[in-house]
Amino acid sequence: MFIRTMLIDDHEVVRRGLAELLSAEADIEIVASLGSVGEALEADLSSVDVAVVDVRLPDGDGIDLVRRLRSQLPNLHCLVLTAYEDDDALLDAHAARLLNDPRARAAVLEFFSEVLDLRRLDDLTRVLTKVSLAVRASAA
Repeated sequence: MFIRTMLIDDHEVVRRGLAELLSAEADIEIVASLGSVGEALEADLSSVDVAVVDVRLPDGDGIDLVRRLRSQLPNLHCLVLTAYEDDDALLDAHAARLLNDPRARAAVLEFFSEVLDLRRLDDLTRVLTKVSLAVRASAA
């Protein structure tokens, strides 16, 4: 089970560093590396589980982008990277976490671990629901 991830940051060095960090993990696959709001809005999001978004992009605001992405995909997990603190905007955008230090390796990996745990829980819930329905049907 892979966590399909889209990186959105206008600094290629940051995107490459994040891609290197995340690609080293067995459960994470980088499906897109983009440098702007426009590129993100034009991208095919159907296979994306997580968006890692810089709060300041050359053609828009990362928080606004997260709002737009999550309005299209309510189950999309978003990790916002910034050197500034704006918890109200983060909560309003329903982004999962705001990191004030983009070099916070442990926090980034912890976020992805939580996403993977949620996906496994969702899978288990679906299986248990099917089993429960099958048991009820056979008892009737």
